[in-house]
Amino acid sequence: MSLPVSVCIGTLGPAIACFVSHRMETGNWRAVRLFPPLDRRSLWLLGGPLAILFCRFFVFAALITKGGPVAWRWHPGVLAGILIPMFNYNLFGGPLFEEFGWRGYLQSRLQQMLPPWIAAIAVGILWSIWHLPLFLVGWSGASAVSFTSILIGVSLIMAFAFNASGEAVLVAILMHSALNASNRFVPGFLADVPLVEWPSEVALVVISFLAVALIATALSRGSLCARIGTNK
Repeated sequence: MSLPVSVCIGTLGPAIACFVSHRMETGNWRAVRLFPPLDRRSLWLLGGPLAILFCRFFVFAALITKGGPVAWRWHPGVLAGILIPMFNYNLFGGPLFEEFGWRGYLQSRLQQMLPPWIAAIAVGILWSIWHLPLFLVGWSGASAVSFTSILIGVSLIMAFAFNASGEAVLVAILMHSALNASNRFVPGFLADVPLVEWPSEVALVVISFLAVALIATALSRGSLCARIGTNK
């Protein structure tokens, strides 16, 4: 069995755990909310993925390039290219099934017991550890520490948007897909642009996500828009 197929099958784990755990706890299968309410919270279907893309295509790009925004490739064809990896087979390699477990189940329940920002950090760490088998086959160019740092930042940002949307798993799925797709899109967006030699690219990715995560956490005073004990 090929690695991509194995990875896709493996991503079923968090979804299965989500629904089975909820069934054992409550006796029903209604573990998560898939869609946001039909009000302004539905805007996070767009705002969530844009937050991830902002980290990669503005904050990261600003840190790693020497020419600034005017040197980046703003061609419509290049920008539209992000949509292909977001909605092709990449969607099945993590985003579609994992988020039922990470945000839909784990984040929503941990933040009932812990401050939401601490819950998000815990989810990010567990999310990173879950990827450990892939490191054994040389899957990532980042070290385990850098990868965990990135996922902690991403987890805080995703928790903010997930909660702001009324805990809609679809928002988390789209954000996860945008994260995965951005790795394929960045090289074309910054093609032929002079890059800084230090810090490393991985370090700047870490800084980009953690900086935006810190802002989101500070603006929400650590709540990450969670509505604990209220009707969501």
